[in-house]
Amino acid sequence: MTILGLVFNAYDIIGTGFSIAGDINHAIKHLCNTTAEELFKASFVKVVKQYASDFADLTDPKTVEVDHHTFDNVMASLKDVDEVQFTQLNGSEKISEITTFFQNCIIVPNHQLPKMDFERRIRPII
Repeated sequence: MTILGLVFNAYDIIGTGFSIAGDINHAIKHLCNTTAEELFKASFVKVVKQYASDFADLTDPKTVEVDHHTFDNVMASLKDVDEVQFTQLNGSEKISEITTFFQNCIIVPNHQLPKMDFERRIRPII
């Protein structure tokens, strides 16, 4: 699954959604000389930096960042996601699944939060 496929599935855009995703990716690449994945990565990094101050009680917000290697691995692993199974999840389950995909990409140094609390704290970012 591509990142656009994941987004379309998360918002229950089915059927022709996949051809729309392909068209969007083509338009982005043609008009901006980038791909949807590269655009998503840049946006993800920007949003993490915007939300960094939300972690001031845990660490210096300046140290909150994206692990680019892990992010690239997650993006590559999306191709192995079972689209049919993902589509059958309800809305909150989809958000939880997406959070699981990307939570390890966000580095919050020295936090001592249990996994569930950390997931809850980063959910607004994702």
